[in-house]
Amino acid sequence: MTPGPGVAGPYAGLVHVVPGFDGSRVPARFVVVVALALAPLASAGAAWVLARLRPRLGAMAAVAVGVAVVLDGYGGPLAMVPFDPSQSARSELNAWIRGGPEGGVLELPIVPFAVAPLKERDEVGAALRGLRSAGVRYVVLHWSLAVT
Repeated sequence: MTPGPGVAGPYAGLVHVVPGFDGSRVPARFVVVVALALAPLASAGAAWVLARLRPRLGAMAAVAVGVAVVLDGYGGPLAMVPFDPSQSARSELNAWIRGGPEGGVLELPIVPFAVAPLKERDEVGAALRGLRSAGVRYVVLHWSLAVT
């Protein structure tokens, strides 16, 4: 496992010094750690501010903050393509999968601009090994699922 990108800097130095630091191969994932550390500070600050407001105004502010958090986390509708096993175009594929070993099937669209582990040539092997360890036996890639 190669830690992080091939970029020199503090990340490369910390990988060799801090135990467990090499467990995160992508430095951008540290945003989650920082956000998790800031959450208690933000909630303590919000509690301090809301405690100084009149009860009704404090409740309205708390609801407004809650709505803002929910809206910020909403990613929009997820485009789904219904699975129809009787599709004549995929009858050969379905027969081939049925005739093989048991396991999960992961269907992915082939989208040229998508950012995914299967797009990065150097990461395909690791991604497929990870999928295999999760029980995925077959990965089906095709244009028909691509949403424009």
